[in-house]
Amino acid sequence: MSFFPPSQDHNSNVGGFIVGLITVAFTACLELISFPHVKRVLSEPGGKRLYLTALFYNGLNNLVLGPVIWLVAVGLMCRPDLPTMSDRVFSTMGLLLVHSLGYYAAHAAMHRPELFRYHALHHRFHTHVTPFAANCVTVVEYLIAYMLPFVVGIFCFRPDRLALLRAVCTISVNNILIHTPILSEPAEKYLPWVFVGTHDHLEHHSQLTTKYAAP
Repeated sequence: MSFFPPSQDHNSNVGGFIVGLITVAFTACLELISFPHVKRVLSEPGGKRLYLTALFYNGLNNLVLGPVIWLVAVGLMCRPDLPTMSDRVFSTMGLLLVHSLGYYAAHAAMHRPELFRYHALHHRFHTHVTPFAANCVTVVEYLIAYMLPFVVGIFCFRPDRLALLRAVCTISVNNILIHTPILSEPAEKYLPWVFVGTHDHLEHHSQLTTKYAAP
């Protein structure tokens, strides 16, 4: 999945912002589909304030922090266009692997008492979860758990811009899907157990001490 032709300038400074816009739009669409769950969040004590906070952090993380990190990563760390599709696939898969492991480690660490304050905002979506919860995380969590694994992966595998784009889109979409409660039942029914489904992650939100991985 790519949004840019291979011939586009390697140092594009708009890619991160476009990805952020698409992420917010995709999340908003799933939020509309999940409206019964949104109403439950809003009906909880402090729910309206929490929902406004989620909107704020979705904007900050997707439209400000993400694009800035994209600009730095593409400009300073990514390679020019890789020569073959196999090179690009290898770099993309490497990024996905590093990010999966890095996110798991950072997420599990943030459930320790001394670090949970950086993750507590996300778990204010406890009983009821909506897609906007996916990126309702503090700046510390966003930088450490969401972005740092990408930086490490870029350093290890030196992808080009398109390989990075594919990895970012894959992880971003899956992060939103596991916070979409209407997908919980079909995920539990049809998704192989080796993958992290929506039902798994919603269990994590309700219990806190299990299933730290994400797909």
